[in-house]
Amino acid sequence: MRQLSALLIPLLFVGCTSINSSPKSEREKVEMTLNKVRTDIEDIKHDLNTYEIEHHILEGKLSDQEQSLSSLQRDTIESYSSKLDAVLGELSALHTDIDSVKKKQKQLLGDISELSSHSNDTTNALTQYKGKIEALEKLIEAQEGKFAQIAGLKNTLNEIAEFHKANQYKQYVVRTGDSLEKIAKKFHTSVEEIKRINNRTNDLIIVGEEIQVPVTNE
Repeated sequence: MRQLSALLIPLLFVGCTSINSSPKSEREKVEMTLNKVRTDIEDIKHDLNTYEIEHHILEGKLSDQEQSLSSLQRDTIESYSSKLDAVLGELSALHTDIDSVKKKQKQLLGDISELSSHSNDTTNALTQYKGKIEALEKLIEAQEGKFAQIAGLKNTLNEIAEFHKANQYKQYVVRTGDSLEKIAKKFHTSVEEIKRINNRTNDLIIVGEEIQVPVTNE
């Protein structure tokens, strides 16, 4: 607009001055002015074309930048979306692990409580068994005292039996021609009694052998 105004001002000036000038000189001036105006118009057109080209270039660059920005935004969004999905997946797995740990912890606490209850029962049972064992030990001690008394009594009885046996039986040396039947008649007893006294099951005797026979008033 400023350039068009600059072109119109010389034309007006020429039109105003043409009244006082000669036709030839004025015509030359007008032609010169018109030529200058044409040149300026061409320059303006060239500048406009240049501006249009630069405008198209800028629009292309702007479109490319918008596409690059859109692609960058899309890639960024996809990248962050993928990372967000991965993080969400990890969080979900973590929640699952935490739930599993909580269940195991709850089960473990239940097992500990049950073991504690069993431990108390076992302690009570052991206390009862300990009391019973102590009672049995005391009973065993008493029985051992009785057994000692019985053993002493048995020894006494054995001594009495040995004394009685020593006074009831005597040793007899088997001679040639002896038999259990002859020996039984000699000591006024029976073959079965002699066998019982000597723990025998048969009638075999050997010359020179010592056997026990009942004591008799010979």
